[in-house]
Amino acid sequence: MQERDYGSGIKSYSMTGDEALKLLDQLKGKATARDSVNEGAQLFMAGDYTAAEAKFKEAIATNPQNAVAHGNIGNIYFKRKQYQDAILWLEKALALDPNIEGVADCLRECRAQIRPSPVVQPKPSPQPPSQKKAWWQFWK
Repeated sequence: MQERDYGSGIKSYSMTGDEALKLLDQLKGKATARDSVNEGAQLFMAGDYTAAEAKFKEAIATNPQNAVAHGNIGNIYFKRKQYQDAILWLEKALALDPNIEGVADCLRECRAQIRPSPVVQPKPSPQPPSQKKAWWQFWK
């Protein structure tokens, strides 16, 4: 693709037919991936995580840079309480788009779930009151 500068900040691009077809394929792939993500989101909302995961993976096969699909798969694993797997998908989503909404929060929650909880020392039980009598109690 050749760039031509027209001086006023407006740029024009010319491309060969092969370049144009490649660009159209990329745009079509992104649209197809978006459709798969939308279908996956509907399945996720309906609680069909298995079918939703398949749709999100379909979107990734079409467009491997789709951060939303990666994040949604991470969320599916989070819902399944498979936190280690969720972390991998969520980290990939953030690597692709650090500003993707909700993913950082979900990632924090996953990490909190796999950390061992601190050992809480039991509180000592209160000692029973002393059976000894004070000197003034002997005359009662």
